[in-house]
Amino acid sequence: MSTPTLYHYTCDQGHEQIGAEGCLLPLRSRPEGQGLSPFHTSFVWMTDLDHPVRDALGLTSHILTCDRTRHRYRVIAGQYGVGPWLRARRSYLAEIVEEMESAAGAMPAHWWVSSYPVAVIYDPIGGAA
Repeated sequence: MSTPTLYHYTCDQGHEQIGAEGCLLPLRSRPEGQGLSPFHTSFVWMTDLDHPVRDALGLTSHILTCDRTRHRYRVIAGQYGVGPWLRARRSYLAEIVEEMESAAGAMPAHWWVSSYPVAVIYDPIGGAA
């Protein structure tokens, strides 16, 4: 299976931290991830959707109030450890998987994850920087 072009969406604060190009780290590797659920902080989350769909990607503002669809990054091809969520999910409790995947509008077939750093380049929606 070849990996499609993948994207990562983030808010203004995330964009400031990443810059024009950078490396996405699993939240557990960052100070703001300390004390949060190991499940939710284990991965860098990506998608094959080139335009963000909030509910499909779990980018709602139920917990975080920033607009996590404001900035788009394109994953540089050939990253180690990147794979579909549907394969990674087998390692987690069924209750956790069910809770995530049953959220209104969720589209887990479009979720990709990596537990390793992922190199990205800024790719603004609409092509304007």
